[in-house]
Amino acid sequence: MPLRRIDKLILPGDPGIDFPVLRHDTAVVAKLTRAIDNAGGTWPDDFNIQQILIDQDDLVLGGRHRITAARKRGVEGRVNCTVRTFTGIEDRLLAAIADNAVHGKGWTPKEEAELLILCESFGMQRVDVAKAFRVPLTAMERKPIASVIGRTGPARRVYVPRPARQAFKHRDEITEQEAQVMESFVTPHPVGVHMAEILRIAELNALPSMTPDLYTLARETSAALDAWVDRDQHLLDGEEAA
Repeated sequence: MPLRRIDKLILPGDPGIDFPVLRHDTAVVAKLTRAIDNAGGTWPDDFNIQQILIDQDDLVLGGRHRITAARKRGVEGRVNCTVRTFTGIEDRLLAAIADNAVHGKGWTPKEEAELLILCESFGMQRVDVAKAFRVPLTAMERKPIASVIGRTGPARRVYVPRPARQAFKHRDEITEQEAQVMESFVTPHPVGVHMAEILRIAELNALPSMTPDLYTLARETSAALDAWVDRDQHLLDGEEAA
């Protein structure tokens, strides 16, 4: 198998590299750096179970977390790589998705949806993306509705509950009016979810004992919420006047 110097491999996210970072999991990198430490600062043998996948320009498409961990620890030397020749970013995306679908952590449903949107922004077909994920085409067809009619710039997605999606499952596009209606019952913003959860815990008198770190976090959060209310108070005043 071809050998490549670790310090010469190119990673998605490196300066001047347009290929997107499909996933960066700091917990995985931390686990891999510990494995390197346990191997005496060298490339562990079990890192070779799945070879690093690179293109003809030494861009890493599979094994990014391992190379990232090796960089962090300054590991030197050469590693076995699988080298494939690609003609465009579409082929590289499919190869990277497929490589990560068969080993390691695998893709979460949220990541699958985000990657499907990314692939379709390059004009790729869902049947090809499904093959890369190793899932039936029907699994890709259940992902969120396509872009909104009449929009300019990047395609906008509307994420809605399954019953609403079913009504549009045979449609490639939805109108702007339909998008506005569907977005009105989309899952609430995470900020609202977290605040509601804190209030629920407080009502149960189950808030944890205050620590210095929690105190600092609570004060910073309170200041951020006050600034948020001040920023958008005029919007609330307008609704009350109406």
